[in-house]
Amino acid sequence: MVHPAAANGLHRFTRVLAVLFALVTLMGMLGLQPARAQDSGVVWDRFDEICAGVCSAMGATYTVDKVFGYPAVINNPEIAAVVAEAGRETAGAEAVIEIGPSMGGEDFSYFMQKAPGMFLMLGGGNPATDAIYPHHHPKFDIDDSVLPIGVETFARATFKLLAR
Repeated sequence: MVHPAAANGLHRFTRVLAVLFALVTLMGMLGLQPARAQDSGVVWDRFDEICAGVCSAMGATYTVDKVFGYPAVINNPEIAAVVAEAGRETAGAEAVIEIGPSMGGEDFSYFMQKAPGMFLMLGGGNPATDAIYPHHHPKFDIDDSVLPIGVETFARATFKLLAR
């Protein structure tokens, strides 16, 4: 018995047992720091071995399509420190949050391969203005009131870096 949700391609937990799909598509992202780029062959080889083993055990076949996107965005630590200082001067220490690594891809990474830089995320979410949706969502919007903070932060950082 195929649950109607499964037949329509919707994914949710159900109590239906033994629903078998004729085709399964898995998608994912492999992100490596530039210093580890030489390891990508090892990672892809291991991924292929795992797919081969699982599919062999289950009587299935697989294909892996490698699609190479943007390189990793790696902030220059010195520039990031200057921009963070400028952000604290502009908006206060509590407004500057250092985030950890992210799997997002960004074409800005190509600029940073040519010159040191940093990628700033200017928080523009605000439930009061319905600016609550993530990037690439059809309802994405920002609270425009943050734009002067961004401009001032960049201006302060620019003057600090030019003074060096």
